[in-house]
Amino acid sequence: MKKLLVAGTILLSASAFSTGVTAEFESRFNTLEQEYKMLMQKEDERYNSEKQIAETAKATLAKQRELYNQISTKAGKLGQIKDVKFYKEQYGELAKKYQDALKELEGQMKEQESIINRFQQLQAVKEGK
Repeated sequence: MKKLLVAGTILLSASAFSTGVTAEFESRFNTLEQEYKMLMQKEDERYNSEKQIAETAKATLAKQRELYNQISTKAGKLGQIKDVKFYKEQYGELAKKYQDALKELEGQMKEQESIINRFQQLQAVKEGK
């Protein structure tokens, strides 16, 4: 009888200990799950923010390309006429300013392309490509 009582006590103690351990692990798991969900939400928010930035960069780049074409055309005309006009020096200076503007615009366009490329890489990772 004593053996049965001791065995029952041990079994009951082990069961109680097991329940406590299981509850502790469940609590830790739930905490980890909440952290994971919060991190995923932050990730989605950041992704949407980066997407908006990339869309703005695309629109800006389209406008910059249009402007680049206009300036490039004008610079080409100035390059042709600067040697045949009366105000050669002024035309030459103006042509140089146009070339400087083109270089500056090229730099800005590269920045926009970089933003777009960075988002495309992020998008590829997110979509698992």
